[in-house]
Amino acid sequence: LAGQARRSPRATRLLGVAAVAANAVQFPRLLLLVGVVASAFAQHLAYILIPMTAAGFLGAALLSMRQREEQPDVQLPLTNPYSLTPALKFALFFIAILFLVRFAESSLGDQGVFLASLLGGAASASAVALSLAKLVQEGSLPIATGTAALLLCVSANAAVKLLITLTQGSRRLAFWLGGGLATMLATGFFLAFLRGVTTP
Repeated sequence: LAGQARRSPRATRLLGVAAVAANAVQFPRLLLLVGVVASAFAQHLAYILIPMTAAGFLGAALLSMRQREEQPDVQLPLTNPYSLTPALKFALFFIAILFLVRFAESSLGDQGVFLASLLGGAASASAVALSLAKLVQEGSLPIATGTAALLLCVSANAAVKLLITLTQGSRRLAFWLGGGLATMLATGFFLAFLRGVTTP
């Protein structure tokens, strides 16, 4: 999307809608992944991640309603959903993240989990979410700590996406995407605060 925005400036708002909506879909996907491993953790996260998703789609809808640009010629890239390479890369990354989170938790406690989640989230929020879910299910990580760590993870992931958009796309697309990401994250942190979750 970032490259498309640079090649087709007139389509920037439309691409912003797609980018915000794509990031909103991330949260129910994370919720599903966590639910497979730790249902109690997923039930707790649902009160945070589902409203974050709603905030993202609402932002995308409002942005699309203001769309006044002529129909731009934009082709969104498609990938093969049955490719094994991404799955293998994800499996290896998940193992690495799980090891990192375990080591950080045993060495530095909660602060180590937060640090590992920030670092891992910059590359893959899904791998971090699964690692946190596994630790919560095993009883070695409290749900509140896991929730805070997951919010830090998705924040780091959002920061990386915004940086990529700025460097490879356009400032205008970064503005639309940044606004959507900020709204979703603010919703999540606010609801987590209401549920007694504190972040460093």
